[in-house]
Amino acid sequence: MFRTTITILVLLIIIPFAAAQDEDDGEAQAIAIAAAHPAFAGWLEITEGWNAAAYYAETAYEIWRVQFWDADWNEIGWADVNLERARVLSWDTSFVPSEDHLDQAYRALRAFLATSAEMLELMESPDQYEIYIDYNRDVDMWGAYLDRGYDSLYVYIDCEDDVKFTNPRIDRLYFPNVASYSEWETSQKAAAVAAAFADTNVADTVSQAENWWADAERQAGGRWQVTFYDGERVLARVLVSLKPTTIMEMELEAAS
Repeated sequence: MFRTTITILVLLIIIPFAAAQDEDDGEAQAIAIAAAHPAFAGWLEITEGWNAAAYYAETAYEIWRVQFWDADWNEIGWADVNLERARVLSWDTSFVPSEDHLDQAYRALRAFLATSAEMLELMESPDQYEIYIDYNRDVDMWGAYLDRGYDSLYVYIDCEDDVKFTNPRIDRLYFPNVASYSEWETSQKAAAVAAAFADTNVADTVSQAENWWADAERQAGGRWQVTFYDGERVLARVLVSLKPTTIMEMELEAAS
């Protein structure tokens, strides 16, 4: 009986210890797998004093959630790791480049843009413009803003290694001053209505109605058909061209 009791006590001590040891080993493995992933490896290499921890999420997918922090315990990313597959299944990063790394990026990516065939198709010399470099965390790519006034553009640059800027390529371009179609259509309608109403004949006819309103529909050849109403009654129809602003046709309704 005494020996059995001792055996049970030993087992009660060993089993929790073994489970804790397994958990520690699992956490270490999960962190190592996540840290080696391309989304983290390069950044962690230049992040001094980074920290990490992980826990087993007890899901059907056998996920370990790994959390990374910088030296000041600011979150810089997380990963979901399956140990059996040694695979990172999902992740998110929020690294903030240091000033030194931004300087390196500026020199490397500015030089890339200056000789990029795709950029040289768009402008004679990209290097002549003010260029601002940032790391776009929404898409995990470097971005370059070229200040050209109305013709400014933002370039998404995908690198094989975002930390070392290897094999950069232009992923896509964004033109911040190009309006959406709905914004453009709204402005064109307003311009067409204003151009039609600027005609004194139209203004005299329409102004007789207290609650007149107007709409414009796009026509072929860059023209707009402007119609003025008093409730449901048509007051005037005016065909307007905006390039240059010209009244092409006009039809005025007789006053009732």
